Amino acid sequence: MGNNCCKSSIRYADMLHEIQIFNFNDSKQEFPLEQRMIRELMLDTKTVYQLQICLKKFLLENALLIKEQKIQVQDKGIISRISAPPLLDQVWQMAILYSQNYITICKKLVGYIIDREYNQQNLHYKILQKMLPEYDDKMYSIESEFIIWVNQYVLEQVIRDIHDSIVNEETITFEFILNLMMQIKLNLCKKETQKFQTKQICDKNIDLLFKKIQQFIPRDLELIMMHKYCLSQQLAKQYIYEYCHFMTMMKYSQTILVPSEEVDQVWHTHQCMTKQYRQFCNTIFERFIYHNPANLGNQKTVENFYLQTLMFYKKLFKYEPDSQIWPCQEERWNPQNFQGSWLNLYRLSMSIIQLVQEKLEPISKNILLKYETWKGTNVFKDQTQIKIVKATQMTQNPLQFQNYEVGCYSLSQLLEDRFSENQRGNELVFDDDVIINSIQ
Repeated sequence: MGNNCCKSSIRYADMLHEIQIFNFNDSKQEFPLEQRMIRELMLDTKTVYQLQICLKKFLLENALLIKEQKIQVQDKGIISRISAPPLLDQVWQMAILYSQNYITICKKLVGYIIDREYNQQNLHYKILQKMLPEYDDKMYSIESEFIIWVNQYVLEQVIRDIHDSIVNEETITFEFILNLMMQIKLNLCKKETQKFQTKQICDKNIDLLFKKIQQFIPRDLELIMMHKYCLSQQLAKQYIYEYCHFMTMMKYSQTILVPSEEVDQVWHTHQCMTKQYRQFCNTIFERFIYHNPANLGNQKTVENFYLQTLMFYKKLFKYEPDSQIWPCQEERWNPQNFQGSWLNLYRLSMSIIQLVQEKLEPISKNILLKYETWKGTNVFKDQTQIKIVKATQMTQNPLQFQNYEVGCYSLSQLLEDRFSENQRGNELVFDDDVIINSIQ
């Protein structure tokens, strides 16, 4: 008994050391996780830093449970023992996109990849409690339904629509907010501009590979794409169909290929289905296909690779790429077409209600500040309806996104806006009360 306890303590100490010294933001990365979180989650640098610590705690907790329960390995991976609440789950998915880094830390902790699965039920929200002290775990399923990808050029309008809908009511109920969020999703739904038609691939070997790739695409990928990116079913099918073209090209190409934004979105979603993606890669490529998020600092190089990808598409398949999914080079790199954020409509609605109640000026900057500093409050927790005092309509105040700015934050603050000098050096402190199964 004593030996087992001693071994467990050593094992815990080893894992704790590995997770503490690990840095998700490799200096060699062109577009590190930290930058992606700031740009795509619309959060300030302090919150982003806290969330990375939460992710480390989450992975450590998973590793402890896996070791204690002696979970069987399946296809070089182990399914996560706990699931993350929405905000942390978004960070987890972003970390998975940096596949080499993610695989490295998982193997250091448990020897295998910790697989993420959609719709896991064993929610573990305690890790976020210090950041979101009022977080209502009962809202998890509702909140998850309303996290969507929004292009930056429509973000201002979405904020305005939710704000104006709220202030135009004398009283609001949670049912009203629920219907409002559903309507926003419907309004944002992208639809196909032309009838979707499959094309005949002339080369028999290429056609066989293409059909094999289609066969190993996860069944629920289409539904997830519809939900996350607000796509019609037909358009989701088109996205995935062209993703199959891209993966076919990956098999034959000897050079770097750059996907369109639409194809990249499918690739990201597929990757976050870690077990299915690994099985797909092993079946089609007999190796793992890593994903390396690129920074547009090397924009000219990336643009050239994209142009080569379009040319290779025509050469391999003997027909033109679908222009709706594969835009020309100029449209592909138009920031309006590819820069966006994961917008939590539930979080945004709660933030706007709080802003209205506090009678703050209803400009987009103030709303985003509320959004960034939201502590998990469900304003309907202790009441069925809320009276709304008529407020001034939002003024025209376009959001600025230059240099990845979101609201009043920019990447230039990354080093300055830390908690302390020690934390700049990635020195982390893990509280025992957060790690439920920590070994004494």
